[in-house]
Amino acid sequence: MAWGGGCDSDGSSDGGGNEVCMDPTCVPQVNLVFSKALDPSDNYDIAYVEDGVAGSCAIEADGDYTCPFMKVEAYGEGLVTFTGVPYPVGGIAGFSFWGEYSSIQLTITAGDKVVAESSLGDIEYEVVEVSSFQECSGCRFAVYSIDVNQ
Repeated sequence: MAWGGGCDSDGSSDGGGNEVCMDPTCVPQVNLVFSKALDPSDNYDIAYVEDGVAGSCAIEADGDYTCPFMKVEAYGEGLVTFTGVPYPVGGIAGFSFWGEYSSIQLTITAGDKVVAESSLGDIEYEVVEVSSFQECSGCRFAVYSIDVNQ
């Protein structure tokens, strides 16, 4: 596991200064950023597998959302991941999975059409500073892009 310079192997500061160390209260995230936003007025079915555990959920045009991971919506410029990757504007821009994952598979369909599909294995995380108010303020993030065919 890679830590910022000056951090001990457990992610805590060794007092060297200017390092990004793991905040022990921070939950890792995997951000999936779409190549273009999904139209929020459409219905989508989502099949996913998180570390071998399969599930399904839906995004409904009426606003119902049944997925266990966070939906990211962007309607204006400037929304980016903690690693600086911009989200597309105009609707549903991606998903954020909270937790430590080694693999995620995802298929999004609208009716009979596959809108997006992705299979991520060996997910690699990056330690990013999210706040300068604590001595150890780093969180682990992984960001992947998904092509949308809509």
